[in-house]
Amino acid sequence: MAQFSIPKVVFEEFTGAWCQYCADGAYRAEVMNGSFEDALMIAVHNGDDMEISDGTELANFYSPSYPQALFNRGGALVSRGTWSSTMSSMLQGASSLTVSFDSLTYDPQTRLVNATVRAMFTGPETGDMRFNLVVTEDHVTGTGAGYNQVNSDNTTPGHPYQGAGNPIVGFHHMHVARAYLDSAWGAAGIIPVNANFGTVATRSYSYTLPANFDETEITFVAFVGNYDGIGLGDRRILNGEEFHLSTLTVGRTEVNAATPMLEILGNPLHDRSKVAFTTEEAGNFRLEVLNMLGQPVAVLGEGFTDKGVHTLNWDGTNAAHMPVDNGIYLVRLLTQGGQSQSQRILVAR
Repeated sequence: MAQFSIPKVVFEEFTGAWCQYCADGAYRAEVMNGSFEDALMIAVHNGDDMEISDGTELANFYSPSYPQALFNRGGALVSRGTWSSTMSSMLQGASSLTVSFDSLTYDPQTRLVNATVRAMFTGPETGDMRFNLVVTEDHVTGTGAGYNQVNSDNTTPGHPYQGAGNPIVGFHHMHVARAYLDSAWGAAGIIPVNANFGTVATRSYSYTLPANFDETEITFVAFVGNYDGIGLGDRRILNGEEFHLSTLTVGRTEVNAATPMLEILGNPLHDRSKVAFTTEEAGNFRLEVLNMLGQPVAVLGEGFTDKGVHTLNWDGTNAAHMPVDNGIYLVRLLTQGGQSQSQRILVAR
C-alpha cells in the first residue's frame, strides 16, 4: 500500500552553554526552523544547567560532537553546515504514518496537561515502534556559566553574534528539551509489531508543568520511532507532530478531534505564523490562503490526514515562494466532509 502521510522531521540538536560553536549552531537552527514549516525542533543540552538525564542518555548513545544534530534519529550525526540541506532532503516524499494529537487539555491553576497522541498508519511498518512526547521550552534564560552562552563568533565580522560578548550573558536558549515523557527511547508494547494501512494506536500522557517553566513558551513534540537494535540507525523516528501550549493559555482550556478549531499563532505575521487546526475524522483536507477577493495565494498543506489536532506554518509567501504584499488574507481549512473554517491573518512586515 502506498505511503502518503505528510512527513515531519524531528531535529535533535546536541548543544551546551559551554560550547564555543553552539551560539552559531543556535543561529543556524533558527534559520532552518524559519525555512521549514515541518521541522520539529528539540535542543538537547549537556554539561550545563539545562541538561536532563534523558538528554545525557541520548548523548552517551550517539556520542556527538557539539553542535551536531540528529534528523529523525537516522543514525548519522549532521554538522551544522549542512543542517538546512539535510532538512530539505528529508522532507521530500511521504511517511508511513500520521501522528496527531487526539486531545490536549491544560489547567492553568494546577498546570496539569493531559494529552492523547494518535498514530495512524498509511503504509506498512514492522518492528518495535514506540510513542514519545517531549516537552520543550523557548526563550530559556538564566544566570551564570550554566546559561551564559560561550560564543566563538564574537569577533567574526558579519556574524549575527559579532559583538554579542563571549560569553553571551542572558542568551535566549530555544527549543530546550525539558522532559522526555517516555524516557529517551519511548513507550514499548502499545503499537503492533506488524502495522498495516489503517492500523491505529494511541498513547495518553499527564504532565504537570514545573513552576519555573513559562507556559506561553512550551511546545509538545510527539513522535513514533523504532527501537530495533543497538546500531545508531536502528532507532529512527517515523514521523511526528507538535503542539504549542500557547494555543490553550488564553481563552481556551482544551482541544480535541471533536472541537472545531482553526487558530493562528503569530498574527500579525512578521516572519512566520503557525496554524493549528482540528479534523474530526480521517480523510482528505486542504489548508489554503486566499486574498480578500477570494483568489488563491498559497496551499499550506493538502492530502490525507488522521483525525486530531495538527499544525502547519505559513511564511508569508505565495505559490511561487515570493513574499506577498502586506495586508489581510484568509486562511481556510476544507475537510473531506465538506466542512469549511476560516480565519483572517494580517501580514505586516
